[in-house]
Amino acid sequence: MKRLILILSSLLVAQVVLAITINLADTGHGAFKPEEKLLAFDPESVDTLQISDGQTQILLRKQAGGWVLPENQDFPVDNLVIKPVLEQLSTMGKGWPVATSQEALKRFKVADDLYEYHLTFSNHDKEVAQLYIGTSPGFRKVHARPGDEERVFSIDFDSWRVSAKVDDWIDKKLLQLDKDKIANIDVSNIKLINENGHFKLADIKDNETLNQTQVDSFVDTLAGLQITSLFKPESNLNKLLEATKFEVKIKTKSGDDLLYKFSKPKDADYYVLQRSDKAYSYKVAEQTAKQLFDTKRKKLLSMAKSDQKTEPDAL
Repeated sequence: MKRLILILSSLLVAQVVLAITINLADTGHGAFKPEEKLLAFDPESVDTLQISDGQTQILLRKQAGGWVLPENQDFPVDNLVIKPVLEQLSTMGKGWPVATSQEALKRFKVADDLYEYHLTFSNHDKEVAQLYIGTSPGFRKVHARPGDEERVFSIDFDSWRVSAKVDDWIDKKLLQLDKDKIANIDVSNIKLINENGHFKLADIKDNETLNQTQVDSFVDTLAGLQITSLFKPESNLNKLLEATKFEVKIKTKSGDDLLYKFSKPKDADYYVLQRSDKAYSYKVAEQTAKQLFDTKRKKLLSMAKSDQKTEPDAL
């Protein structure tokens, strides 16, 4: 009896497989190759990427010095953000389609007029590929449809990586400096000089001891300064900068003078920064800015033993 059941079960499975095979052949999927690439383009040849989320759009363009945002004064794009996106999308396989109907295009938000993101890749103003990104069927997956396809695919991708927001693409490390190339730093009543890779107070007295840990922390914060976003003032920027909170001056070993101006708009939770060698205005985290201007000369010195409070002996 068990043997008969096993035989009948095997026959049923064979019939199901045969039916699926015939159905795929009849619907045109039989010629489909799941190992085909989702998009056919060379990531190195793409020099323009336009992204729309249905409400806003952003344009990224490759120039000789790297990718920039032409609609934002050619502000540099973070190459560590855009290059992996281009490489992944240009090499990704399609897999098997999950839907083909017009109704499904709407449902999965990959239709021409209803989508989460629409990407257009171009080379010398000639379009080379389009991609619609829609809903997510699961963790780190999205529904996607190439512009020349009617079929919908489920791909391994995070949609936030193709945001239409400027601040998600900018190079937030643009202002960072190699501290070994800094000659000296002036801020408030503090002047630090670089002596063989170690920063010291220029006017330290014989009876003072430098707190090297605090000094290094200050220099590291300044040299490693990271912006959070671009600042676009709704009112007059010059009026805002009249109320400059503090300034920092840096002289590099190559002789360049860099002036940092920090300002805080009323009721803002960030500071606005301008640097003399750049044409942009930036937002800097409030906590980062405070770490800089809260640093006083006394903080950079170790407290002498005679100045320390004597703790009472334990009973």
